[in-house]
Amino acid sequence: MAKYNFENQYKLQDKLAQIYETAPDTLKNSVSVQDFVNSFPIIEQNGRGVEPDKPEDFEIDDNIFDQVIKAFREVYR
Repeated sequence: MAKYNFENQYKLQDKLAQIYETAPDTLKNSVSVQDFVNSFPIIEQNGRGVEPDKPEDFEIDDNIFDQVIKAFREVYR
């Protein structure tokens, strides 16, 4: 069984919550912070994180998604 890094999970969840707080109201009106964070599951392969895809459940603009990818890369570099 693969070793799972919970510290990285908590760091990424915190960064995603911060991104959500600065997001436009249109996003905040369509999804809760918990659902936003849960829309980017943390998948690790060989100790490295696999970048998430855009969620299908709600619209997210490219700027916000770029921030998500940047946060992901900061945690899993």
